[in-house]
Amino acid sequence: MPGEKIQTKMGLIDAYLIEARSTGGLSGSPVFLNVGLVRRIKGKVLLIGSEDIYHLLGIIHGHFETKENQIDLAIEDITESNKINTGIAIVTPIKNLMDLFEQDAILKLEKDADVKLFTK
Repeated sequence: MPGEKIQTKMGLIDAYLIEARSTGGLSGSPVFLNVGLVRRIKGKVLLIGSEDIYHLLGIIHGHFETKENQIDLAIEDITESNKINTGIAIVTPIKNLMDLFEQDAILKLEKDADVKLFTK
């Protein structure tokens, strides 16, 4: 649902929500989707190619936490701050990162160094 903003501690952001336990230290890790081989196109089920297709969705931004008294989970899932990781990770879309890499300051660094750091 790319049209919906996600509420985080930093405010509303463009992001995806995925079901994945996100723990401290994983921020910045890539998130890939296995697009698969089977497609339904105009009502027909087709097999596309012979190898799985992977798509870079984005990178892990963080995870949702809730207060201990707002959810019924085992005690080992409670952190020192009495907050619980709900198993929903926040993913920053790769498009947002590519937009960042194309800012004037980055493009100037590339030009000055005579290298291309990032490509679409």
